Amino acid sequence: NMIASNVSISNGIAGYFPTIKVKNNGLAAVNNGTGIQFSSNRTTGGLTEIADVGGIITDITNGSYKGALVLSTSNNAAPAERVRIDHLGNVGIGTANPAGKLDVQSGTATSGNGTPINIISQNAAAGNQNGGAINITAGNATGTGTGGAITITAGLLGNTGGTALFKGGTGFVNGGDAQMYGGNGATGNGGHAIVGGGTATVNGLGGNAWLVAGQGGSTSGNGGQTNVYGGGGWGSGHGGKVDIAGGTAAGTNKNGGNVVITGGTATGSGTTGNIQLIGNVGVGTTSPSQKLEVVGNAKISGQLATGSQTIVGGTSSLNWNNGNSISTDYNCGGTISFANLIDGGTYTLVVTDTGTTQCDFSTTTTGTGAGTVSYRFRPNNNLRTATSHTIYTLMRIGTIVYVSWASGF
Repeated sequence: NMIASNVSISNGIAGYFPTIKVKNNGLAAVNNGTGIQFSSNRTTGGLTEIADVGGIITDITNGSYKGALVLSTSNNAAPAERVRIDHLGNVGIGTANPAGKLDVQSGTATSGNGTPINIISQNAAAGNQNGGAINITAGNATGTGTGGAITITAGLLGNTGGTALFKGGTGFVNGGDAQMYGGNGATGNGGHAIVGGGTATVNGLGGNAWLVAGQGGSTSGNGGQTNVYGGGGWGSGHGGKVDIAGGTAAGTNKNGGNVVITGGTATGSGTTGNIQLIGNVGVGTTSPSQKLEVVGNAKISGQLATGSQTIVGGTSSLNWNNGNSISTDYNCGGTISFANLIDGGTYTLVVTDTGTTQCDFSTTTTGTGAGTVSYRFRPNNNLRTATSHTIYTLMRIGTIVYVSWASGF
């Protein structure tokens, strides 16, 4: 039934309910269209337009015309556009030109603080139920392409840049985890997980990058762990590195940033937290072959204790891996063999057997530094003094082992 020349109600289109058609037969022009206006009385101002829903044409070209749906609301003034759905189905909140499926912008405040954008999922019902998740997933790539990025940037400029926070939720018992992962690679490399402080301008300080685990409960709860992992290899791939680097200096004669690793501070009679390094550690080398390998000079204030071991039971096979000092009750009835007699190392061997048999050493070593060696004794190797202990000091240089010894202790 016709209501007016430009408004009609039809039986609808297949798949839709009956349709209200609002037409604009005016001249073709970009942003022309039709709409529905909503009005209501104010306390003293009378009937007032409070909201509009409009359909507009954004491209009037015959072969490529495009439309948009616009929602407007009033804020002590005539309704202004707040939301737009463009010709591609992109939704813009606070923008008339959405750049993606959802583009939310608060714009610039005319006074005071900027308006926040809050995304809050649903709270759970009573009875130990889970709160609603917030899932943000970048798009997958195909072929050799790169998967979409997720970028969260705190506000710029001003004296101090805004803070970007990733926090696990506060629990009545345990705090929730805050997790950040680089993407998994299918046939290629896994993606990076990057946490960076903001860049300063002029003479300001760059923003800090914090990885802070949650605080323990108020009674006796433990603080949460902070875990930083390199990505695991897939198939035959290598595991990813974890790089911790101080900042690079700029300008002339400026210091690079320090890297400080500190165990947690204890309270009362507690013990300061340990710093544990698992695996080989290299200083000045990227391929350490020992638990600690230093390429370059090293300075130690205080004692350096390598540990000692006491071996009983009359074994002739000695392994220096458990310490550079060994005490053995072997009677030297056969040749003593060494494992991990490393080039450049100094070792002390104490034979507590009280017999007199001369101690001889195998010229074949095994383990780290394995090879064939020769021995030079001072004084010449000979019988031991009866009813006493004998001490041998060995120093390996290349394939020669220098031995000084004394008996009668």
